[in-house]
Order: sequence, then C-alpha cells, then structure tokens
Amino acid sequence: MASVGWEWIAKCRMLGGTPTRELFDEAVAAGREAVPLMVDVLSRRELREGRVVDGAPLPVHAMRVLGEIGD
Repeated sequence: MASVGWEWIAKCRMLGGTPTRELFDEAVAAGREAVPLMVDVLSRRELREGRVVDGAPLPVHAMRVLGEIGD
C-alpha cells in the first residue's frame, strides 16, 4: 500500500498548491494511511479562523481525498 506524507504536500505546493490527478490518486490509493495527513491539512488554525491559507486549494483536495477514501 502507498504511503502519503508531508512530501505529498511539498509536491502540491511546488505545483502552486493544486495536486495533479496523479497526486490525488496517490493519496486515495494510500487509503487510511492518508487520513491523518488530510486531517492535519484541514486542522490548520488559519483555515479554522477563516484566514487565507498558503496553498488554499490543499484543504479542498484534502476533503476530496477523504470523500474518495470514504473514511
């Protein structure tokens, strides 16, 4: 099973904050292993407080990944 870690976020940021389809698929393929990282992305204080987040598309993609995983 694939593993998704902080390097996934680094790759996304290098692409302007938007994961490619390949990175999205990588996260989904990791399944439950990707859940903690996606939760970390969604738990950022800036996001909770409604402030602009560096790499703003990441939270949207994190939600989509979690939706695809179904966890």
